[in-house]
Amino acid sequence: MSLLRKLYLLIYAVLLATLPGAPLAHAQISQDNFIIINAYSGPVIINSALEALYQDNRLFLPATYLSDDVEVPITYNKAENALTGWLENHSNTVRVDFNKHTGRVGKNMFDVSQDDYLYYDDEIYLSIQLIDKILNTQSEFDFANQSLKVTSAGNLPFDLELSRRQKQKRFDQVAKEKEAARQQQLNKDVYTQSDWLQMPFIDLSARYSVSKNQGQHTADNLSYTANASFLTGGFDSEFNAYSSTIDDSPVLTFKTAREDETGHILGLFKHLEMGDTYSYSNAENSSNTPGVGFKMSTESILSPDDKTYTFRDALPLGWEVELYRNEELLGYQNQSNNGYFEFADIPLLLGKNKFKLVFYGPQGQTKEKEEIIFFNGNILNRGKGRLRLNYIHKNRYLIQTRPSPRSSSRGHNAFIEAGYGLTDFLTLNVSAMADSLELYEDWPPQEMYRKDKEYVAGDLSLFAYGIFSSIGTVVDLEKSVATLNFYGQTSLWDWDVAFEHIHYGRAVLSRNLFNNTTMENETTLRVNKVLSPFHLISIPFSYSLHHFSILNHAGTQTEHTVSVSQTLPYNIYLNAQYMHYDYYNGSFNRQLMLTANRIYGPWTLRGSTTYNFTYDRMYNVEFTAHRSLSDRLKFGARYAYQSRSLSEHNYEGLYSANLSYLTKYGYLSFEAGTSNRHNTYAFIGYNVSFVPDWLNRSIYTTGSKVQGTGAISSFAYMDTNGNGRFDTDEETLPAADFTVKPHVNVYDSHKHTKEGNTLLTHVSAYRDVDIDVDISNVDDTLSLLNTAGTRTIKLRPAQVMYLSFPIVGTGDLEGTVYKVDAKGKRVPFRGALVNLYKDGQLVGNKVSEYDGYYSFPQVPLGTYQIRLDESQAKDLELHQQKTITVALKEIEQFEVRDMVLVPNARKQARTTRNKKSSARKTHTRTAVKRQAGTTRAAQHAKQSAKTTSAQTAKSSQTAAPTAVMTAQQPAHPWWDQMKQKARTYYHRYQGYKQRFLQKIKND
Repeated sequence: MSLLRKLYLLIYAVLLATLPGAPLAHAQISQDNFIIINAYSGPVIINSALEALYQDNRLFLPATYLSDDVEVPITYNKAENALTGWLENHSNTVRVDFNKHTGRVGKNMFDVSQDDYLYYDDEIYLSIQLIDKILNTQSEFDFANQSLKVTSAGNLPFDLELSRRQKQKRFDQVAKEKEAARQQQLNKDVYTQSDWLQMPFIDLSARYSVSKNQGQHTADNLSYTANASFLTGGFDSEFNAYSSTIDDSPVLTFKTAREDETGHILGLFKHLEMGDTYSYSNAENSSNTPGVGFKMSTESILSPDDKTYTFRDALPLGWEVELYRNEELLGYQNQSNNGYFEFADIPLLLGKNKFKLVFYGPQGQTKEKEEIIFFNGNILNRGKGRLRLNYIHKNRYLIQTRPSPRSSSRGHNAFIEAGYGLTDFLTLNVSAMADSLELYEDWPPQEMYRKDKEYVAGDLSLFAYGIFSSIGTVVDLEKSVATLNFYGQTSLWDWDVAFEHIHYGRAVLSRNLFNNTTMENETTLRVNKVLSPFHLISIPFSYSLHHFSILNHAGTQTEHTVSVSQTLPYNIYLNAQYMHYDYYNGSFNRQLMLTANRIYGPWTLRGSTTYNFTYDRMYNVEFTAHRSLSDRLKFGARYAYQSRSLSEHNYEGLYSANLSYLTKYGYLSFEAGTSNRHNTYAFIGYNVSFVPDWLNRSIYTTGSKVQGTGAISSFAYMDTNGNGRFDTDEETLPAADFTVKPHVNVYDSHKHTKEGNTLLTHVSAYRDVDIDVDISNVDDTLSLLNTAGTRTIKLRPAQVMYLSFPIVGTGDLEGTVYKVDAKGKRVPFRGALVNLYKDGQLVGNKVSEYDGYYSFPQVPLGTYQIRLDESQAKDLELHQQKTITVALKEIEQFEVRDMVLVPNARKQARTTRNKKSSARKTHTRTAVKRQAGTTRAAQHAKQSAKTTSAQTAKSSQTAAPTAVMTAQQPAHPWWDQMKQKARTYYHRYQGYKQRFLQKIKND
C-alpha cells in the first residue's frame, strides 16, 4: 500500500469519527457496571426494576427514562445526536446537543459536560445531574439500598397553572397508577397454593464405598445426605441431614427465614438457624465455628454476614463445581465425603458481585447457577437498626454417637452484635463475644488446652465518595488490651481495591492464631481489575497480599497471589494463578497453578496442574473427561499424577472410570479406580429428588437436586367465554409449550401430563423470571391468540406457583371505506383511520388502503363496533352513515363490513352555496364572452361565413355520437360489487391456505 493511500485512509477515518451523530464512547464500560435500582417519588415507586449504569462513582440512566418513566415527551434523536422535545407545553421546547455540548430548556441555556453522558450498545445514558438540569428536579442515589429518590422542583409535564404541590401530587399519582398496573398484571390470573404448610421439596442421596490399600487392608463406608425445603406461612424453611461415615455423628440443621410480612413468630427477627450449625464470623472470630446451637438475625438469610461470603450447598455424587466471581475463576471442588461443597470466606467486591457456580456431572452435564450480591459495607440507612446473635457449643452434635476431642468438648462461642445507622452514610456497630480458644503452652507445642475468653468490640463504618471505610477496636477483657483495625475499600475507575491493617498488641483472638503462633500485626491488600489491552479482549486480574508479624517468634511472613483468566479460541477457558510465600522461618515456596476447561463435541474435558518453582518440578497433574454413550448412559474417566511429598520425588498415578445411568426415579452412579501403588477403591451412589405438584395430583422425580429452587405448574386453555378465568367446561391445550427466562439453572425441567399441564422445576428463587407460552404447535394456530402475555414472577424456595394462560379463538373483520361524493356516488376512500371498539374501549385501528380496503385479522371472539376516528371525522367534516356492530361467535368466522362516509349537513349546505355562487359567476362570464363574440362576428361575417358553416356542420357530426355515448354509459354498480366479492374470496382463500400449510407442517 502506497504512502499516499495510507494517508488518505487515515484522513477518511478521522473525518468519519468527527461526523455529527457518531457517538464516541469516552469511557470503558462493561456489563458489570450495570445495576438494577428502584426509582421513587416520595414513598411512591416510579420503576421497581430500572437498569442503570454506575460508572466512575456516578449514576447514569437510559434516555428512555424520560419518556417511559417520567412521562415527558423528550426523546433521543440518534441522527442528530441530540435530545429533543418539550416540557409543560409545546412552546417550551427542549434541545440538548451532544455534538455542541449545549442544552436549552425554553429560554434557559446551560452547558453539557462530556461526563454527563455515556454511550453503550447503541444507546445513550444520561447522568442524574443532567436529568435534573432538564426537568428541574432533585435526585439522590442511595448506593447502599440501590434506590433513586426524585423530588420535583416544579418543572413537571403538567399544566402550568397547577401549584408546585399539586404538580408533585399529580406526579406521585402517575407513579401510583403505574405501580398498580404493574401489580395487577403480575397478579392477573395467578393461582398460588395458599395452604399454611406446603409439601416439601426433598433431595436424597446415598453412597457406599469399598477401598483396599497397599497393606491389603479393606474398609467400607456408607454416607448419606437428605434435604427438605418447605414453606410455612411467611417463612422459607430447610432441614438438612448428612453423615460422612457410618461412625460419624449425623449433622442435623434446621433453618428458616421470613421473606415476607405474613410471618411474625420470630418477632423482629427474620432469620433463625438451629441444630448443628455454624457461628457468625465477626471482628473477634474471622472463621465460622461449627457446633450445636442457634443463630438469629434481623436481616434476611440472603444478606452477607460480613465483608466475605460463604457458599455451601449439596453436591451430588460424582459432580464437580467451580466458583466464578464476575467471570473470574476463584475455586474448584470435586465430590466430598459428606455430599457437600463449601467455598468459605470469599471476599465481596464493593457494589455488584455476580457469582456463578458451574457444575460438571458424571453424565457430561454442564449446569450453572447464578447469585448476585450487592455489597455496601453493611451500611444502614439513618434510623435503621440491626441485631445478630448466636450461641454455639463447639464440636458437639444433636445426636452424639462418639465423644469429641477433650480439648474442645466443652468449648463455646456466644456472640451478640447491634448496629444503628447514625446517618445514611455512617453506621455504628457494637458487639460482645465469649469464646473458648485452643491454645498451646509453648512452641513446639507441648500440650493443648482450652482458654475461655471474653471480648467487647465496636466500629464506625462510613461510605462516602465511592469509598467504604471502617475503624474499630476489640478489647480483650482478661488482659485489658485492645486491638486497632482499619479497613478501606473502593471501586473507583473500575478498580476494586481493599486494604486492611490490624494491630493486635497482646490481645489473644482466634483470628490472630496462625500455625499455633500469635500474630502482632496483620496487613491484607486485595486488588481486582478487568484488563483490556488494545480494547480487544478482557482479562480479569486479581492480586492479593497477606503480611503479618509473629509476636512469639519475632518474625514476619508474606504471601503474594496473582491470578488471571481468559477464554481462548476453540472454547477453552484458562485460569492461571501464581503464589509466592516467604515464611517467617526463612524458607519460601513458589508455585503456579493452571486450570483449563473445554467442551469439545460430546466430550467435556478438564485439566489442571501445579508447578512448584521451589523444588523445580510439577507435582500435581489431573485430567478428566466425560461423554454421553446414550440418552441415559454416560461415561467418564480420570487420570491424576500426584506428589506424595513435596521434598521427595515420590509420585502416585491414579486411574479411575465411572458410569452413570439415568432412570425415571433419579440416577445411579458407579465408579472404580486404582493406582500404581495398588490402592483400589469402588463406590456406588444413588440420587433422587421429589417435587410435589398438587395441580397434577402427582409427585415429580428427578436426579438433580432441587434445594433452593421453586417450580411452576402451568397450563393453557381455550377461554371460550373470554372472562380470563379457567372454567370447568373449558378445554386445555396439551400441545402448548412453556419457556422460562432467564435460564439460570439449566436442568431437565419440563414435564407434560395427560391433562395438558406442564411442570417446570429448578426455577431460581428470589429473582424475577419471565414465563411465556408458545402455541405454535397447537392446531388452528392462526385462529388462536394468547391473551395472557408474558408473566413476570418471583418464587420462593420449595414454592409451586400455579399459572394458567387463556387462549382465545379469533375471527377476521374486513371491509371497504366509501365516501359519498357530490353526485351521491360511492367512491373508495383512502387514508381513513378505522377504529375497533369493544365495550367502549379502543382495541385496535387500521388505515384504509388506496382502494378503501381495511382488515382486522385474528380478532378475539366477542362483539365489536367499527367507527371512523372522531378527530379525523371532525377535521374532514364527515360522519359515518351508520354504526357497524359485528358479533364474532365462532373460530375462523369471517365478516365483511363496509363503511360509508357522508359529508356533514353544514358542509353540504356550504357546498351548495358555493355551487350556486359559482354558477352565477360562470353565467356572467359567459354573457360577456357572448357579447364580445357577437361584435367580432358582425365585423367579420362576410369573411368567415362559409368557414363557420363548415366548422359548425363538422362539429355537429362529431358531437352528436359523443353525446349519445355519454348518455348511454352505465354506472356499473354490479362491477364494484363483483370486485369486492372477488377480493373477499381471495383473502379467505389465503387464510385457508396458510392454515392448511401450518397443519401439514405440525403433522
